[in-house]
Amino acid sequence: MARDAAKAQAMLDHAGVKGAVIGMGESLPAVDLLVNSTSLGMVGQPVLDLDLTPLPPSATVYDIVYAPLETGLLKAARDRGLKTLDGLEMLIGQAALAFDIFFDAQAPRELDADLRALLLAAD
Repeated sequence: MARDAAKAQAMLDHAGVKGAVIGMGESLPAVDLLVNSTSLGMVGQPVLDLDLTPLPPSATVYDIVYAPLETGLLKAARDRGLKTLDGLEMLIGQAALAFDIFFDAQAPRELDADLRALLLAAD
C-alpha cells in the first residue's frame, strides 16, 4: 500500500520482493503485519485513516511515527485488540545501528528497555 504506486513497485523490484502494490484509497488486505513507514499521523501531518477491519485478530500494527508516540493508527489497533509496536522501537533500533557504526561494537541491546524508559521520561 503506497501513496506512489510506481515508487513502491520500483522498491519491490529493486529488493527482489514479489508483491502487489495497492493505493492508499483501497481496502487493506488481510495481512499479519501492517507497518506505517510514512509521516502520516506525525505531529503536523495529516492523520493516517485506515479501516483495520480486514486485519486478522493475530495481526501486528507497527507505526514508526514517534511524535506523537500514541498515534491514531495505534489506538485503533489497540481498540481492536491487535498487537502494536510504536515508533520508539524503530528509534532505538536506529540508535543501536548508529552505536555499532560509531564505536565498531555491538550496542548493549539488553539495555533497550532502560533506554526506552529514559526516552519516555524525557517527554
